[in-house]
Amino acid sequence: MSTPTRTQSAKNRLLSDWRDLQRSPHPGIAATPLESNIFEWHANFIQEEGDYQGIYFHVTLTFNERYPSSPPAI
Repeated sequence: MSTPTRTQSAKNRLLSDWRDLQRSPHPGIAATPLESNIFEWHANFIQEEGDYQGIYFHVTLTFNERYPSSPPAI
């Protein structure tokens, strides 16, 4: 069951995580939430080694109100 407090806590954590990614980006990875929905993020990453080297991947991450205790769906 979702509660306003739990939902707000998850939103605050996601905003904090996004600010951290903006301040300290990871090489080969870009991720950002939708403007209209902090619980849906789109991410791109590139494989730097192995059989898929040089290939970009796009994933959609869907978070829920239990984040960070519950991982996102991909």
